[in-house]
Amino acid sequence: MIKKSIKVCIIIYSFIFARDIYVSKAALAQYETDDYLLFDTFNDSLEAPHKTHPNYHPAIDAVDLGENGPILGPYFTQEAWIYRPGKQPDPSWGLIMGYTPLTLPPGDDDDDNNPTARVLGQDSNKEAPFIWKYEENGIRYGFGSGDQRNYVNVDSVLMNVQTWYHIATTFDGTDYKLYVNGAEVHNFTIGGGRVPYPTPVRFIGWNFEGRIDEVRMWDYARTQEEIQESMDRTLTGNETGLVAYYPMDIDNQYLLDRSGNNFHGVMIGPMIRSRYFSDDCPEPDGSMFCPYPTIETALEDVRAWDRIIIRGGRYTEFIMNEGINWNNPVYNWLDNLPHKQPFQSDPNPDFGGPPTNTITIEPYPNEKVIIDGTVAIDVDWEPYSHNGHTVFRAILDSASIADEIQ
Repeated sequence: MIKKSIKVCIIIYSFIFARDIYVSKAALAQYETDDYLLFDTFNDSLEAPHKTHPNYHPAIDAVDLGENGPILGPYFTQEAWIYRPGKQPDPSWGLIMGYTPLTLPPGDDDDDNNPTARVLGQDSNKEAPFIWKYEENGIRYGFGSGDQRNYVNVDSVLMNVQTWYHIATTFDGTDYKLYVNGAEVHNFTIGGGRVPYPTPVRFIGWNFEGRIDEVRMWDYARTQEEIQESMDRTLTGNETGLVAYYPMDIDNQYLLDRSGNNFHGVMIGPMIRSRYFSDDCPEPDGSMFCPYPTIETALEDVRAWDRIIIRGGRYTEFIMNEGINWNNPVYNWLDNLPHKQPFQSDPNPDFGGPPTNTITIEPYPNEKVIIDGTVAIDVDWEPYSHNGHTVFRAILDSASIADEIQ
């Protein structure tokens, strides 16, 4: 009897805190957008390791700036905005930007067709200037100077999930500073005249789960005032000392460098997404006044037991979202299975099945809602001569179609 009462109380408590979240495609007209890149655990490219991507593993999103990517000299600044979704526990580390060059194992050569042969060694003494999200709430930053790896771990600077943080590091030849949201939080002094080995900053994102926006690299150590003055606005791309600038503009699979230096990157897995805002709604909150404009943006905010109510319209979205109804604390139902592991026969009589952190999605009453995986295309068919036969053809803009899907 006591057990039943506890279950009833838990269910009632859960429903009290459930929310109605509204989605309206019509709200797209009321919002402005700011694009960012979403890095997740899904293997979007279905690509296996091979010679041209020796340091790439399936299901790890990254932007590859190439072997001729930006090289930072004896003085530099690196900046980025990052966001941790907090739906599930973070990986213990995630690269925001940087690159560790590979070393070939003894006896290896370029004719070896074994895709793992090129990933057995990394030379961290020649690592490009890097910033990692480290041990969930910390930042690791540093660079290889050829003779050694110079780095420091700064704990407890990313304490909140579902929060945007601006991260910046500056190096003036001696003082290596870390700024979070414009505030100096650490100064790492590097002596001996050590400077970065000329290894390109090849990757943006690597084993990182979350969002990255406004990546910037400079050829001098910016002051705190300069960082604070520009971190909340976009750049023109003509600023003095700007080496590479990524406001997350894309052209098909390419991430465009807007500094004019053409350090464009190839996107391996991450997807372009948008932050929505307006004068009346700094961000969608799921209310009738500030509804989410897409189903995906609602799913990013949803919690267990919420109800998503979709207003009328046709919703064509490509949605991949992990941990949608994950709720803390986690109920480890695998450990409570009747047999736990294949060769353990002792059942757990209290096992009640997997958790039911239910999320309900339903249409707004009396409104027509269509959710599908197709895109309506309006094209002009024109006659065309092919091998002496008259046929009709239409020209499709694949970029526009992709924008409509996403």
